[in-house]
Amino acid sequence: MARSIKSAISDKSEKQIFSNNTLIDRIKITRISIIVFVIVVLTGPLYTVDNYSHIANLISELGAQQTKNNFIMISGFLILGLGILIDSYRERSYPVIPFALFGIFMAMAGIFPHRPIDSSIAYNHTSHSLHSLSATLAGISISMGFIWQGFLSLSKTQKLICFYLAIACFVFPMLILLMSDYQGILQRIMYLQVFAWLWVMFPTKSMSNKSL
Repeated sequence: MARSIKSAISDKSEKQIFSNNTLIDRIKITRISIIVFVIVVLTGPLYTVDNYSHIANLISELGAQQTKNNFIMISGFLILGLGILIDSYRERSYPVIPFALFGIFMAMAGIFPHRPIDSSIAYNHTSHSLHSLSATLAGISISMGFIWQGFLSLSKTQKLICFYLAIACFVFPMLILLMSDYQGILQRIMYLQVFAWLWVMFPTKSMSNKSL
């Protein structure tokens, strides 16, 4: 009798572990990947080339070709992209597709490294071009995701936030091109806003109204 009760409890516990309502299932992998990415970026000056600046240098330059310890930032891009992709797969709804694409393109930005900070160093031009393309497509994808969420949201505040972020993902890259001396800090401000939304809102229930 005691063994039967113990077996029943064990079976119930096992079912709970793999239930969609368990703590394990509710953990947002995106949050973990954001934490890793932010740590890798903040500690960049400690492991990369001398004179690297959060103000003047892009995040991608931490993972640039022919750059000291570039594998650390490359890993950061891959982890971020994979984390977002995993949560997107868990959600499996049409409105999450742009965010899944964002994750894929962020990972690709790591697979194809940026050109070196030092312009005198030889590098693979194809890889740099693919990196730039991946970064551009990532920006377009998440902008479309924010626009979609803006239309889906029932909250006026959330609508405004989503539409603002969609515009910011266009405006900040333009500012980066115009103000190259401050491109690093401008890029980080943009990422901070995007990550803040992803941390709080991704994935959201509004994304689940049309399942794949």
